[in-house]
Parts: sequence; C-alpha cells; structure tokens
Amino acid sequence: MDRNLPTIIDGTAADDILEGTLGIDKILGFEGDDELRGNQGHDFLFGGVGNDNLSGGLGDDFLLGEAGNDLLNGDDGSDNLDGGAGNDQLFGGNGSDTLFGGEGTDQLYGGAGVDYFDGGAGRDTVYFQENFAITADLSQSRATYINDAGVEVVETLVNIENLIGTAFNDILIGDDGNNVLYGDGGADYFDGGDGIDTVGFAFEKFAITADLSQSRATYINDAGEEVVETLINIEQLIGSAFDDTLIGDAGNNGLRGLLGDDLLTGGAGADIFSFGSSNQGIDTITDFNSTEGDQIGVLISGFGNDLTAGLLDAEEFTIGSAATKASDRFIYDDTTGALFFDPDGTGAIAQIQFAQLAVGVALTNSDIFAF
Repeated sequence: MDRNLPTIIDGTAADDILEGTLGIDKILGFEGDDELRGNQGHDFLFGGVGNDNLSGGLGDDFLLGEAGNDLLNGDDGSDNLDGGAGNDQLFGGNGSDTLFGGEGTDQLYGGAGVDYFDGGAGRDTVYFQENFAITADLSQSRATYINDAGVEVVETLVNIENLIGTAFNDILIGDDGNNVLYGDGGADYFDGGDGIDTVGFAFEKFAITADLSQSRATYINDAGEEVVETLINIEQLIGSAFDDTLIGDAGNNGLRGLLGDDLLTGGAGADIFSFGSSNQGIDTITDFNSTEGDQIGVLISGFGNDLTAGLLDAEEFTIGSAATKASDRFIYDDTTGALFFDPDGTGAIAQIQFAQLAVGVALTNSDIFAF
C-alpha cells in the first residue's frame, strides 16, 4: 500500500459522522448535515450539501464546507479552510492558516499563527483571538501585532467588512465601505474611514457612555478607573448589555441601545433609533423630532414576523394607553411618552413598553419602520 495515497471515506445522503485514520484521508460528506473528523495526517475534508461540522485534527489539512451553513475547525497545523456557499464559521486553530469564507455572511477566527483572511462575497467578520493588542486596517488589508518575542506579526485581510478586537488596547480602522467595528475590552481607537460606519460595544463588560459629538466613549472598569476610547469617522453606535448613554452628533446617526435601559440622544440631523426586540429594556429617546427626519426602526425577527419591511401601516399603530383593535402592534401614549409593542393587539398577550419619549412628542405610524 502506498502510504502517500489518501484513504477515501465516503458518506451517504443521510447525516453522517465520519472519522479519519492516523494517515492521510479524503473524507466526503455528500448530502446531509455531517460531522467529519480528520484525526491525524494531512487530510482533505469535503462537507457537501448541508450544514456540516468539519474538524481537521492534527496535520496540515484542507477543509471545504461547500453548500450550507458550515462550521470548520482547522485545529493543529497550518490549514486551508474554505466555507463555500452559506453563512459559515471558520476557526483556524493553531498554526498559520488560510481562511476563505466564500459566499455568504461568514465569521473568521484565526487563532494562533500568522493567518490569511479572505471573506469572499458577502459581509464578513474577522474575530481576533490574539493575546496582544491588534492594529487592523481594512484600507490597508492588514493587521499587525507584536508577539512575546518583540517581533511584528503581519496578517492579511481581504474582502473583510467587520472587525472584532481583543481584550487589549486595539486600533481598528475601516475602509471606504460600511464597516462595523467592535472592541472587546481595553482602551480602543476606532476610525471608520469613509462610508457609514458603526462601533459596537456588545462585548464590553461595563456600561458605556459614547458621544459622537466628542469623538469618544468612556466606561468605568473593575478597578474604578475611567477608560477612554476614541471614535473617529463613526456614524452609528450599538450599546452593551448594560444601561448605556449613546449620543450622536450634528449628522445623521443611528443609535441602538441593545440590552439595558439606555439613554439615547440623536442630536441634530435625521437620526434612527433602532430596537432589536421589545424585551431588551426600556430605552429613553431624549430628543425625538420627526421634523428633523428622526425615525424609530424595529427588527422584524425580534418584534414579530407578521410585520412587513418598511413604514408601519396605519392599522398597526394607535395613540392611547392600550390597543383598540386586533391589528394594533405599536401603541403610543402621548400623555406619558411611553411607546409599547403588542404582539396581538386586543388579544390576551400583554403589551410591553420598549421606549420612552418626551411627553407631548408627536409620533405617527410613518415615524416607525420595520427592517
């Protein structure tokens, strides 16, 4: 037997679990939601159609998810991972890996080593897992950090739209597209570049005060110290799981509090205050003004799939303290400024307050849109 020839392991049209040998394997999942494990050796894993889970194991492996929403893990070795079509998650693991997302909205995790990231088509995100501060610049297609030996490590970023930083003091820079940049602790520097860019604080462990008019965000860490982060060329903010204060500037901003009871101030311009669900807290909008073009956006998947994308229909909105018809979904009490969501109108399910406006603010169905 030629030990250089791979052992071929074929799956079926069902959901298979296929395990490789200690040598070189070629494992084909075909159809179904399959689990493929390379074991040792330099293996070739092909997921086929379906939502597959591929693990390279030891050795320098090639993993191809193909069609479906796949999970690829290179494990040890310098691996090549290709998600194929679908919304995939790729984990390089140890070694210097090449991660190609392919079509779809992909998440790429490099791990240790000098990695090459190519998101392919779609909106793709790189998550940095290094134990060092990262400088990542999408306009230069590269990320760098200084390792324990004092050596600069350079990684490549191609077709990447979004970045998730480390727990250290990162510098995250966008390009001329619409980028989303997240910190994960530390005093980070964000520069969105051109385009409509967003900074998110979903991974932070503290309440955030972010003010675009002052180009900065602050929080108090566990030691009681104020940490200051820099916000340059940023148009939109996403809060944390805590009670945040998010403030816009004189431009057209987007503010989303996420979890917690947040304080949202758009400032001048046509601002969008967006909500992902009716049960993520009660956010206070301090300066809603429809004459400036302000709007409230609600996420269809979080509020109810019976909503249609676009401006609310008049039959889905009412002024008062409670729903008056079965089709009512949004109830605005103009005497208190409370804004409620009711999933079944006059049905048995209770309405939930998700926003608070100033008393007397005029609000109509055309000020709210679903997306």
